[in-house]
Amino acid sequence: MRHDIIVDFSEYEEGDEVFLENILIQTDGRKGKDLDPDEPTPLLKFNVVGEALREPEVPCVEGTTIRGYAVDVGEGVDNEPGLPGQWAPIREDEVVANRRFAADRAMGAFTINNRFFNPRRADAVPELGVGAERWLFVNKAGGWWHPMHTHLEGHQVKSVNGKLPRRERRFNQDLTLLHGGEEAECLVKFRTFSGPFAFHCHNVEHEDMRMMAVCDPTPGPGNTEAFDKAAPLDGEREIDSDVSGVVPSCLDLEHDHYLYFDVAGDLDRLAGRGVGFLECDYDMLLRGNRGRVK
Repeated sequence: MRHDIIVDFSEYEEGDEVFLENILIQTDGRKGKDLDPDEPTPLLKFNVVGEALREPEVPCVEGTTIRGYAVDVGEGVDNEPGLPGQWAPIREDEVVANRRFAADRAMGAFTINNRFFNPRRADAVPELGVGAERWLFVNKAGGWWHPMHTHLEGHQVKSVNGKLPRRERRFNQDLTLLHGGEEAECLVKFRTFSGPFAFHCHNVEHEDMRMMAVCDPTPGPGNTEAFDKAAPLDGEREIDSDVSGVVPSCLDLEHDHYLYFDVAGDLDRLAGRGVGFLECDYDMLLRGNRGRVK
């Protein structure tokens, strides 16, 4: 999981070094094995310099609304007794769509809903600013752990295997860890960013092995953003370089109208190279407007 953490360095002196360490034992790509604080792996070093600041450089006034999430202590708010509201929970009556995404393995790689990643297929097309969606993440991959990561919007975990999650997992977050056989019910509002962008397993080996999907939020009713709703990412038509960043010269990698290898027959083209992506150049400067098809 990911967390926003405030670290208090006031007890340290100038010249001290503080380390963020990983104490999880993981010998393969399946899952963590155990915790061993005696054999840590240093990840990040903080050098303590100068005197402590008595006042923050950027003050935050208590009660400030951040992207629509105001403090809410009203009736029916899911907060523990005696604790102030810290976020606005998404209500059941706001849900306008339900989606299920099952993580699994296939052909030595990883899938979401039995499909490999296709950069030009939209696997979810929410409407911006229209209610909320319920996303059910399901781990069908046996003993493999899958931390499912959504881009650009936080979600709220409502249940894990039908039970209320631990309190620290109920707040807005962009990653939900699925242990083997687990199901996580998440509520999310798409409010700001149009797509396409990916959501995926955050185990880098798994996402590199095709365990990604595409979310393509579209402007909702009354939105005046120029957008061709008649040209979705349908998995068959080419995406403009404005969207994918794939340079035009790489489009000759097309085979039977499929980009990269979206069908099993394309695996023969990768003999001796495993399951991954064909070599191709990307130019992020090509990404500009929201063009869809040629």
